[in-house]
Amino acid sequence: MPPPSRGGDDPHLIPIYFQYGRYMLIASSRPGMLAANLQGIWNESVDPPWGSKYTININTQMNYWLANRANLADLHAPLFDLLESTQQAGATTAQKYSPAATRLLARNGHTPPSKARTKSTDEPLVPTNEAG
Repeated sequence: MPPPSRGGDDPHLIPIYFQYGRYMLIASSRPGMLAANLQGIWNESVDPPWGSKYTININTQMNYWLANRANLADLHAPLFDLLESTQQAGATTAQKYSPAATRLLARNGHTPPSKARTKSTDEPLVPTNEAG
């Protein structure tokens, strides 16, 4: 069997990657911290690429896919705190730009959350309606 570097399989890598993913989430998202983002707490730049924003089109969600499966559900708390902190600004933005939505968030969110949008920009808005 060829080594993984030449297209072979190495079933021993699967649990190692799983544990590595657990470690990354544990290290980057604990109660009382900011939610995990793409560049995380390891970013050495003062002005990082993409501004270390929370890209809610899929990237932020991907950081937390492993949480429940890895028995780390309590590590969702920083993400839930971040979403809760955007509710007022998101509701104000929705009233102004899309009355059908209960909240709108900019696709690339900031920390602390940006104030409600006061003028149109090229930044896409993501509807985040509340469940029934």
